[in-house]
Amino acid sequence: MKKFIGLFLAVVLVLSLAACSDVPFNGDIEFNDIALTIPENFVRDSTQSNENFWVFERNGYAEYILISRSFSEKEEAQVLENYVEKMRGIGAESEIVSFSGKDAVLSKYNKDNTFCQEILFPHNGDFYAVALRGGDEESFGSLIGTISLLERENISE
Repeated sequence: MKKFIGLFLAVVLVLSLAACSDVPFNGDIEFNDIALTIPENFVRDSTQSNENFWVFERNGYAEYILISRSFSEKEEAQVLENYVEKMRGIGAESEIVSFSGKDAVLSKYNKDNTFCQEILFPHNGDFYAVALRGGDEESFGSLIGTISLLERENISE
């Protein structure tokens, strides 16, 4: 009887862990209302991630990708202008650019001797940021080149 219970618990544990892995650790992902492709050599750090912030790391955080979603009551243009000023305040090269037909903020800076790049853009009433810490401009360009904006239906009663 003990063997049966032990075997049963082991099977339940394996099935539970398999059920928790519905979010890919890399490859094609969906993050709220955006989709993008995380390079295969990055792994999602679930200890640092939550519903509105995901972290993918490579080689012990030699490089990492941050994806976040936030909301602001302010007008999109004001949020983007404020973000440019904030980033310039920390020494970043930051400017408003066009991304998927709308204004966005593209920033480049060094943090802790690491080259960082990020883009902040509005979509469906939220603001999304995708950042690569470490890596190079080509890797970042490839990453943001995979971003697609998803349209969700609003379900109202």
